[in-house]
Amino acid sequence: MFGQIRAEETGGIATLYAENDLSNLVEVQVHTPFFSHPYSARFEKVLMYCIVQNKQLIDELAVKQNAKLFNLNGKKIGKCLQEFVPLNVSSFNDTCSKIAIVALIDKASIDPISVPELALASLMKNAKSNEQFAFFKPYLNTYSFDQLDTCLGYLPYVIQQYDFEQKQFTIRLMLVFVHQELIAIFHKRPLQIPLFDATEESLGFGMIYNSKFSEHDKSKLMEVYQSGIRKVN
Repeated sequence: MFGQIRAEETGGIATLYAENDLSNLVEVQVHTPFFSHPYSARFEKVLMYCIVQNKQLIDELAVKQNAKLFNLNGKKIGKCLQEFVPLNVSSFNDTCSKIAIVALIDKASIDPISVPELALASLMKNAKSNEQFAFFKPYLNTYSFDQLDTCLGYLPYVIQQYDFEQKQFTIRLMLVFVHQELIAIFHKRPLQIPLFDATEESLGFGMIYNSKFSEHDKSKLMEVYQSGIRKVN
């Protein structure tokens, strides 16, 4: 199926569309990874990194139509369906460049198994109220969570997303552990976890936590989240 992923993957051969006119921009193969951000009822906005040969660039700015796209390991993952200017172009080696593509993808083209929130909601159906870290470790590894430094005694793990307005990466999903127990989940996307009995929505993110912990604990969790944002940025 797939190994470690950073965010979503395509569920089959998929077309990425230009945001300005929805014209066909690139075609990518199954299980091509990308960062995504909610855009509309039909589309997600994506950021995808890939490699192109320098001879397929025009003035080191635009990518030629029919140029082949490769992943960082040199495997072909797609092709350009029209000439376009990527978000940025940087040197990769003597013959190739790394490009960042910003485009739209139909939500139906995203493999649901690769969506971390869906996988977490499914996992939590089998979790106990005081589930330990070992239960979540395979999930954290599969979805390539980054472990941040311990903060106030709490250990956070995060998945990032690209904020197209702020033009920087930020936290998409954070799981916070203390004494090997999952205590809270911060999330940017919709997430239902019936096992935890307290939720809050604030400043564009949600927090799901175990209400057996005190208001002081909740305040410290907010500090952990804010610290995580600073570290990611």
